[in-house]
Amino acid sequence: MRPWTDGTASTLEKAASGKGKKERLLPLLLLPLSLALLLCGARTAQAATYYISSAIGSDTNVGTSKTLPWAHAPGMQGCTGICSSTTPQAGDQFILRGGDTWGSANLPWDFTWSGAAGNRIYLGVDKTWFSGSSFAKPVVNGGSACCSSALLILDHDGHVTLDGMEFTGLMMLNAAASSIDISGSTIGDILMTNLYVHNWNRCTGAHAPVAACSAAVTDNSANAGGIQGDAYTGIVETGVIIDHSEIGNPENGGNIGSCAHNIEQFNYSYCHDASSGCKQGCRIVHDSRFNNIGDTFDGVSHQDVIYADTFLPASPNMQSYIYNNLITNSCCFASATSIYPNPFTSNATTSIEYWIFNNVVWGPNANIGNDIDSYNPLGLSLTVKIHDWNNTYAPNPASCVVATTRPGGVMTQVDVQNTHCVGTTGSPLTCNNMATSCTATNYVSQPTATATGQGYATSNNYAPTSASGSTVGAGANLTSLCSGPLVPLCTSTTLGNTITGTPRPTIGAWDVGAFQFSSSGSPSSACDVNKDGSTNVADVQGEVNQALGISACANDINQDGSCNVIDVQRVVNAALGGQCVAQ
Repeated sequence: MRPWTDGTASTLEKAASGKGKKERLLPLLLLPLSLALLLCGARTAQAATYYISSAIGSDTNVGTSKTLPWAHAPGMQGCTGICSSTTPQAGDQFILRGGDTWGSANLPWDFTWSGAAGNRIYLGVDKTWFSGSSFAKPVVNGGSACCSSALLILDHDGHVTLDGMEFTGLMMLNAAASSIDISGSTIGDILMTNLYVHNWNRCTGAHAPVAACSAAVTDNSANAGGIQGDAYTGIVETGVIIDHSEIGNPENGGNIGSCAHNIEQFNYSYCHDASSGCKQGCRIVHDSRFNNIGDTFDGVSHQDVIYADTFLPASPNMQSYIYNNLITNSCCFASATSIYPNPFTSNATTSIEYWIFNNVVWGPNANIGNDIDSYNPLGLSLTVKIHDWNNTYAPNPASCVVATTRPGGVMTQVDVQNTHCVGTTGSPLTCNNMATSCTATNYVSQPTATATGQGYATSNNYAPTSASGSTVGAGANLTSLCSGPLVPLCTSTTLGNTITGTPRPTIGAWDVGAFQFSSSGSPSSACDVNKDGSTNVADVQGEVNQALGISACANDINQDGSCNVIDVQRVVNAALGGQCVAQ
């Protein structure tokens, strides 16, 4: 197991702690009879915390203590006894013991219950309760057994938090099968945080160790595998959020399915080794990393790294925000792109606006950095605006941003500013069939050799290395726009939450691209323990000392509340030339 994040308690879980304490009521004899009867009739069952362990639990236990846990959670196959007779309700918490595993005999885990607004059901962990010598995520493991539509189904429910678990070993029954399936939810408001989802596979062909699958997955919609949202109604539920999680499939070639499909938000997370990243829905995607997103195994299906459409419940004015992301080593066939804002709606929306900023995209074949494609199948009267600001795209032999209006589509405005486009000369923007405003201003376009000569390279994610770089001081000042959801625009990129951004000046020119050069050096990496401008063996030793308690814990890289071997490993990875994965 090599999780990107490590199961820290979510804010919602902490806020819910303490639930289950019973109220102290005045003796009924001190109350008027009518009031006593009212209280008795109005009281509902108190929310409770239940503990589940596959190793030491029994479903005949009461389940409300760590010493008498159940063996299964409600909805798991094999849940009997008190587990089976318990109906989850709003405010309940179901704690899976760290380090335990639930295998294919317990799956699929079909959890059909909902919390309430402001009173969620929590499915997660208590980091003080685990097997072994230290905490590890509880594991839901399909074991690549034949065949399944999902490991976990959150069916027709909402107001649920899923936290701190590992999901692995899905053998896909069909092209829509996913490790976590929320496609039947009619409520939304599902937070998935601190998860590690990986190792899914399809039933037949080159990636098929199991020959007895009842259904062949011979094609690939590039939707399934990781976390699947609503694929049936075409509407993405509001509030379906993936946060601080790692999703990827390096075990099976990285060319099957997507990390996330039809969800609303993908934030502070790491998606890698899949044929699509965050696909459809994806209204808000920020501070996330995407690596090795490539062609599907069949070479046919439509895939992209961030594919943001507006298939959401009706909203007259739809706003989409894509920022502070790092997209690397992702190459796709000609129809696929790195960022794909597709103003496609089937609801009452009359205005759609995309804000895309502080993103860095590079790879051996970045293809199109931002491919804007209008699609309006219902012929709706729409206002569509796309703002592409302070992004870095490299290397790209064609255009970094392409805007196309399909027949019947609508594109009111495309506004490209402060863009750094490496690999081409001239405008970074290509406009196809655009009848209205399509402009690029304050940009820097450079042949790759010129950029390399000035220090812009993959090794530093195309950041400026000196004040003489062409991007430094060449941009427009957009400070007046930095309010509300656009506040992050006034700070340079976080590179997918791996560095601390640099504040942009309130007066004077900004830099072009996702970075803001500082005379004090590049933005500090969280893995640069001694803050000397580089990550090397000295930083590794410093982190080891903190993990051993020789020095104070000042660099909790993954922010789990302690300095430990996980933090040391991340500093080692960065010292060897990899990305510093913070939090």
